[in-house]
Amino acid sequence: MPSGEWNVPAVSKPAATQNAVLISFAKRRRGLVYHADAEIPTGLSDLKGRKFVPRQPESGTDALFRELAGKSDIDMSQLEFTNVARTEDEAVEAVRRGEADVTFGLEAAARSYGLEYFPIIEEEFALLVDRKAWFEEPLQIFAAFCRTKQFADRAQAYSGYNVEEFGNVIWNA
Repeated sequence: MPSGEWNVPAVSKPAATQNAVLISFAKRRRGLVYHADAEIPTGLSDLKGRKFVPRQPESGTDALFRELAGKSDIDMSQLEFTNVARTEDEAVEAVRRGEADVTFGLEAAARSYGLEYFPIIEEEFALLVDRKAWFEEPLQIFAAFCRTKQFADRAQAYSGYNVEEFGNVIWNA
């Protein structure tokens, strides 16, 4: 499953003159969410001819989906789109209700709605913070909590989340 590298390119220029650091927070898996009784997709190329729930054009999910579809040479005009969903839950719920065959969504959402999931990409979430603030008490309390077994267990319970690299410095201005 490929992993997108977009955090550093997104912040390295805008934050270059800031006293900032990019800290790893979590990774999560995103892919195709579908019914158990549907034909199992093996990738984005299997979307042709299926009813697909899109997200609104301003969403990160839509931007990522379109980027991945472009890299896979997917002709968007060959997809059968349903109504636009404004949230992850709304998109996955449309699949659960049978209004669509598939959506591009989170593994955690698929599992919580009792749907099947095919992985496409692992996203990395990172925190861009002021370097000095990272060492101040409020962020250190937050960081200490994020390193607890309780936090790790909760993340694992959601399915598709990984917090093992929390606190690693990804980029330092």
